Amino acid sequence: AYDGPATYSIVNRYSDTTGPLTIRQGRLVFDWNAGWGGTNVVVTGGTLALAAGAHESVLSRKADVDVSGEGKIEIGREQVRVRTLSVDGGVTLKDAGVYGGAEAGLDAAHTLECLSGAGTLKVSRNSREPQGVILIVR
Repeated sequence: AYDGPATYSIVNRYSDTTGPLTIRQGRLVFDWNAGWGGTNVVVTGGTLALAAGAHESVLSRKADVDVSGEGKIEIGREQVRVRTLSVDGGVTLKDAGVYGGAEAGLDAAHTLECLSGAGTLKVSRNSREPQGVILIVR
């Protein structure tokens, strides 16, 4: 959990942790070749900044992202792929698609106040239920 009052930058480190990333205040920046491999990202205050030079998988493609309260995500990379996105603390999930802030130039339905920067989030699912295939062979 990042709960600092200032800016903290992570540079040239990729964390493959399985724990959650929680930002409550301050500004946490993933910069030059940095990233987070965990599957639970929660931003309830402050800013999570995904800089243009961050790792190509700055957030895991399996990440469930929850933004609420005063939380913001600043996207400097062209596109960051995640599994799910909620902007109300996990109560509802956004449909699969591409979302961004005003600078991303998307239509109104895909422009979110909690996102900023020229980059976008590509959301692959609107469900956190496990998906898979069952084959029965006789």
